[in-house]
Amino acid sequence: MSDSITTSDSVPHGKYPHPMPHTDVSAICKKIRRTLTFTFHPLENKGSKKKFTLAEFARKPFHQISSELMVALWETTSSLTTETVVGKHAHVRRFLNFLDDDKSYFAQQHAPKELQDLNFMLLRDYELWLRARPAQNRSLATNRSESLRRRLEHPLPKSTGGFASITKLTIEMGWATDYIYRHPNLLKLIRKAAKHHGQTIRTSRSIALPVKQHVDRKLSQKFVEEAYYAITKLLRHLVKTRPELFASGFLIPAITRSAPNGPVKTPGLDPHEHDQLRKLCIADIKNIKRRVLVDGPAASARGNPCIPAENIREWTKNEDNVTAYIARYLHADIPSLSVQTAHRTLTMLLQRLGTPKHPHDLRLRLAPGVLDLMPFLLMMGMNEHAPLNLSSLLNLHWVPKNERLHCLQPSATPGYTRIAFRKTRAHMDQAFIDVPDRNNLDLPGLIRSVAEINAGLRTKAEPANRELLWLYLGSRGQILNLKSSFAGTAIRQFLAVNKLTSSDPKLGIFFRRLRPTAVANVAMSSGLDKAKRIASHANPSQTAAYAFNPTSSPRLTSVVARAQSKAITSLKAGFAERPAQNDVLKLAAELKVAEGVAMEILLGKRDKLFTACIDDMDGVGPTPVGQKCGRYEACLICPNSVIVERHLPRLIAYQTHWFNMANEMSADAWESEHALNCLIVNDHLTKFDPAIVAAAKKSARIANTAIAFHRFKQS
Repeated sequence: MSDSITTSDSVPHGKYPHPMPHTDVSAICKKIRRTLTFTFHPLENKGSKKKFTLAEFARKPFHQISSELMVALWETTSSLTTETVVGKHAHVRRFLNFLDDDKSYFAQQHAPKELQDLNFMLLRDYELWLRARPAQNRSLATNRSESLRRRLEHPLPKSTGGFASITKLTIEMGWATDYIYRHPNLLKLIRKAAKHHGQTIRTSRSIALPVKQHVDRKLSQKFVEEAYYAITKLLRHLVKTRPELFASGFLIPAITRSAPNGPVKTPGLDPHEHDQLRKLCIADIKNIKRRVLVDGPAASARGNPCIPAENIREWTKNEDNVTAYIARYLHADIPSLSVQTAHRTLTMLLQRLGTPKHPHDLRLRLAPGVLDLMPFLLMMGMNEHAPLNLSSLLNLHWVPKNERLHCLQPSATPGYTRIAFRKTRAHMDQAFIDVPDRNNLDLPGLIRSVAEINAGLRTKAEPANRELLWLYLGSRGQILNLKSSFAGTAIRQFLAVNKLTSSDPKLGIFFRRLRPTAVANVAMSSGLDKAKRIASHANPSQTAAYAFNPTSSPRLTSVVARAQSKAITSLKAGFAERPAQNDVLKLAAELKVAEGVAMEILLGKRDKLFTACIDDMDGVGPTPVGQKCGRYEACLICPNSVIVERHLPRLIAYQTHWFNMANEMSADAWESEHALNCLIVNDHLTKFDPAIVAAAKKSARIANTAIAFHRFKQS
């Protein structure tokens, strides 16, 4: 007879304890009590089948406690995901380890054998036992480093070219294909071992991660709460369904909270970290979209994808040719050629032809890598309209053809979009949230941008992964989905590549610091009630813990100081000169920009030499995306340029300056560099009333405005 219980064959999932007529639930529970094992079958899109067991506790004195907790776990988890059940099962095992701990003072005081032996003090001591547990200081990288040292006592596997192969070694160790390249200490061990065995090794570019500083620490407050709540929830279920198993008057103590001035669970970002991270992400988002959606396809269109029979080296020197080759032949257009074979073929080709580029660098001109997704992920985490946790973001699905499954759905509120979750948020059973949808940096706009840059990967991914949002191109050409287990490492890589460091090197910048930062900002500006609502907190004390987090004080103080400075400036200057709201709305509608941008244009905060600029870093002008534009003469024909009445005197002074310089220049120089600009100025002046232009000419003549000499040729 099998030792496992299959829930899908006995009880309809998600409906227990409502058994079907043919189901013998008592027999199933009896088998779970005897074997301490069951097999979990999740609902659709909630994970894979998994076997859970506590068989190691079968011969312990507290077998009855183990068996009843296992039955309760089976009864209460049928509608959950596999990942969640794994966590709850681990918490049950931790509680049984507490009961089996013969060295612990707390456990020795009780030694219960049955549920009726559980009492208030035992559960209180379990919480204290958890708080005394040390956190695991031994990292996965340390364990793998030791296993690699043992393997390197023998020669490394060889590639077809006779070199020591890191790829084959990685496969042999059972690690991710790029794991060794992401850990310079492992590469150092391999180089040393290869030298010892007389082998030659060839490696590609690697990214050095900042060294993590390990300190002695206890389990976090959040982890203690999760472990304690998991056990008390199962006990409450047992009290409700089988009260006869407990002693009369059995009570479950509420968990104790840390003192207000005690340790902080998750510190928020300080002002410098918040500002620098936001600026970095905004600039990177613009660069990535430009590279993947504009520059890469344009390079592919310019290049020749066919390798010539002669002059192959000359063909390879043009990166556009290689990019076109990658776009045509390495995106599953050849069914008989696997991804690994295609990668190996291209690598050997580029090495033979002597190009300095690695194939992955050229592929990233056409599709995003894992680091390209990080600025989008971090910006979503800093969003103050819906500060989502990492799990909620990574579980978003992109299915535009199926509105029921699609993560972006229409909202009843004008100007808003509904974000739907496959997994309900927190304890509020919230399956969706409505957020503003104004521009590309709002949450819906960022989601659309991610789907846009990896659209080419989505059509070629495995059918099971095509609905996932966070697809990226792996270092060997494979199409992968971003996992929560790797997101933290990818964020550290992204920050290391861009040389953005934390104010506290021991703490660092990680995703979980973003949510408390956003919640604290909302609590300060709009109150605790709104912060609780947007954070989906079931308990107001959780919101208060974020809002009154001592680490947020420097940032909030800085925000308040800036707001006070702006308010004082406005009071001193008065409000008489401020543009009317109707003018702001009219200009915003005409230019299709936010009201804040229109207000700054009217106030002159976006003025250049003789125009105003909608956005001087978006790459619409002659400079690349993310780089501030200083080509002021290009403003005459730039789509971002806005000319209002106050600009006319300087525009006329600019034209007059070059008319006066014409006598000092050759006719050819004048015609090639400045004649067209002066004609364009005349065209702009015709768009204003003649009386306004006449007044502007008079003003320019009286002011005698000096225009600096710019050697810019109009294009």
